[in-house]
Amino acid sequence: MNTERKIALTLFCIVFVIFVFSNDGHRTTFDEEVTLRQATWLVTLTPHPDFKLGESREYFDYPELFPNPDGFICNIGILCSPATIGHSIVEAPFIFVNENLNIISEDDIWDTNDFDDQHYVWWRNSLTSNAVFMELFIGPLFSALSVFLFFFVTRSFDITLKNSIIVTLLYGLSTITWAYSQTSLSSVPMITFILLGFLFFRKYYIKFDNQCMCSWICFSH
Repeated sequence: MNTERKIALTLFCIVFVIFVFSNDGHRTTFDEEVTLRQATWLVTLTPHPDFKLGESREYFDYPELFPNPDGFICNIGILCSPATIGHSIVEAPFIFVNENLNIISEDDIWDTNDFDDQHYVWWRNSLTSNAVFMELFIGPLFSALSVFLFFFVTRSFDITLKNSIIVTLLYGLSTITWAYSQTSLSSVPMITFILLGFLFFRKYYIKFDNQCMCSWICFSH
C-alpha cells in the first residue's frame, strides 16, 4: 500500500471514529422513519401487519396522519411506501447485519442512568435494536467514505499531499458533512456516490488525456 492510500485510510478511520462517537442515533424526521420501515420490510421480506393486498396505498401504515391515503394501490407489500427504493436498499445491509449478529440486542433497554435525558431514553427504547444499529452507523460510515473519496479527488487535481489532507479535514469536520453524519437521510450516501462517480470521471479523463497526448507526440514524430 502506497503512502497516499495509507493517508486516505487514516483519514477515514479518524473521521469515522469522530462521527460515531458524536452520533446519538436520534432520528428526527418523518423521511427517516418511512425509509426505515421499508428497509426493515425488505430485510425481513415481511410487510407491515396492517397491509392488505389490493387495498392498501402508500401511507396506509400511518392512519393517524393519513386516514384516507391517496395514490395507487400497492401490489407489493414490502414496497408500499413513499420512500425511495434506493435509499431503503442502502439501509438494508445495516439492518441485516444486526439482525444476524445481534450486536445490539432487544434486551438492551436504557434508563436515565445510561443517559440523563428522559425523551432520548424513551426514543431509544421505542426503536428495534436493528433500527438503533442502523441509525448509529449508516451516517458515520457513509460520511467517512465521502471524506475518503474527497481526499482522492483533491489528489487527482495534483494538489500537494499536505494541502489535500488539510482540505479533506476541513471538508469532514468544518462543513455540514459532520451534521449529516448524525442522520440516516439520503443526502449522506448520495454525496458519497456523487464523489465516487466524479472520481471515476477524473481517473478516466486523466487516462484519456494522457493517451491523447502520447498519440499526438507519436504522430508529430
